[in-house]
Amino acid sequence: MTTTMWRLPVPATRVTSHRFVQVGGRHCELAVVVLDDDDTEKSFVIAFDGVEAFRCTYLTSLTAEMVKSAYGKLVRQEASSWLEEVLQAYSAYYESSGRSPERLMHTIICLDDGPCYEVICTSLALP
Repeated sequence: MTTTMWRLPVPATRVTSHRFVQVGGRHCELAVVVLDDDDTEKSFVIAFDGVEAFRCTYLTSLTAEMVKSAYGKLVRQEASSWLEEVLQAYSAYYESSGRSPERLMHTIICLDDGPCYEVICTSLALP
């Protein structure tokens, strides 16, 4: 099951550029530039904190489910095999240290013609 967290304000075909960067430590950002209805460029940044893992899948390797669930929008995937895999190591680390782990979320956004960015993190800031 997915939950929509944010949508591009224009169709995904209006994205002119995007850049995913690891800013430092466990903080990543996805900057997206779009053309609005007046052909004016507008920028949006999604900031991911407490990043445990991230990956990028390009057009030729996108699955139908990725496109169907996350095209032009950021979604939270409630359950996934990748999240479960990360959670196993994450939980084991915190159990051995005696500290309480933060809750992880698996987020996905697919842009026009790919790529599809996926981030497992503890929190994020939306535009």
